[in-house]
Amino acid sequence: MTRWVFVHNAPDGLPPPVLRHLENQRRRYPGIEIETRGEPEQWKLTDRLDLAALEDIFGPAPSRDDAEALAIADSAPHRRSGEGRAQPPTS
Repeated sequence: MTRWVFVHNAPDGLPPPVLRHLENQRRRYPGIEIETRGEPEQWKLTDRLDLAALEDIFGPAPSRDDAEALAIADSAPHRRSGEGRAQPPTS
């Protein structure tokens, strides 16, 4: 590996501890180019991809029949459990 990109969605940039960790990794692995990429930069790259490349990454888009046949139970293995999480106020 010659390059590693940390993709994130932090709108205000990465917090100092993460930046320090990445800098430590750059010193530890000088032969690997380590960079960060926020959501706007990632969208710019994604927007340039053709349909075949997008399908290679994300898989084919579901058909209307697929979407209509989908049940909540089908997504259960992919959802994180909400147990133990603080719930937002209801008012």
